[in-house]
Amino acid sequence: MRNFIKKWVAMITFIILVGGTSVHASPEVLSEGKAWGYHYTVMGESKIFTWKIGNGKKQYHIEENEENRHELDRFRSAVNESDLQSITLFLFAFYLLIIGFVAWINYKKGKNNKRHITPILWLFAMFAGYKCFMAFIHLREALDSAKVYFLVLT
Repeated sequence: MRNFIKKWVAMITFIILVGGTSVHASPEVLSEGKAWGYHYTVMGESKIFTWKIGNGKKQYHIEENEENRHELDRFRSAVNESDLQSITLFLFAFYLLIIGFVAWINYKKGKNNKRHITPILWLFAMFAGYKCFMAFIHLREALDSAKVYFLVLT
């Protein structure tokens, strides 16, 4: 019985090794990103790079060459920056919300330490508000850049 099982295992292994080897050349996804409707995917096969870019409504396939390499790279940077600034804006808005909640609890408790904590909370709130405002400005700039480079490329 053991010899029978060994022969079957050897035969199945041989069939898998000989018959199961096939190579398919398909493009490999090298990079991808998306933010606020804009998206890109970079696929590479040997030394040819193909980009799929879109703005939520339209999608285009572009082959990278010397003429459009700079614009494609700028579009990718703008989309990545938009994503980063979106996360930053969300985090500082959440931080501002937490500060507001702490201030509300401090106000409701009515302790004697209000005059010590209130200026500190105002400073934290002003910092968070400033960071939210700056993240929003940078987000708008990045989205405008993505829009311009998308229009240039298509």
